[in-house]
Amino acid sequence: MRLAQTNRIAAPMLRRIADRGGTLTEAQRRECRMLEAAIRDEIRGRMLLTDAVRTEVQHARERGIVVTLLDEGGIDDLDEAARDRVLSRLADAVSRSHADRIIARTAAEGTAVAVTVVGLREPDSGAPAQNTDDLEVEFWLEIPRDELEIPRE
Repeated sequence: MRLAQTNRIAAPMLRRIADRGGTLTEAQRRECRMLEAAIRDEIRGRMLLTDAVRTEVQHARERGIVVTLLDEGGIDDLDEAARDRVLSRLADAVSRSHADRIIARTAAEGTAVAVTVVGLREPDSGAPAQNTDDLEVEFWLEIPRDELEIPRE
């Protein structure tokens, strides 16, 4: 399934690159970077992906936000309704963010948290951060496995 999804995403652009002998406009290069990020999401994001999450992540990237999705298996045990609720909250958090970077990661199995989402901003000094320790937290969201859990934002 993931291979078919990757092929569906990448094949048209790869054909265009081959047809042009590798010569691309800046807009086409930007599109290739977006496609590469979407393929990376399919590989590393696994169960974090729904159509809504894919759409909001793409919109965030179009706004210039660097988005990283990391599924380490922490939500594999959720039923479909719980996963849909969790991922709906993830899509909403991504859509509302004005961070420079967003990182969404599944939490460990057996914890009350399903997904942790953090939005990071470059410091106001104007100089880009040298590493992630220099970034400021715009938001921190823990999406609970159980809707009765009280989320911390």
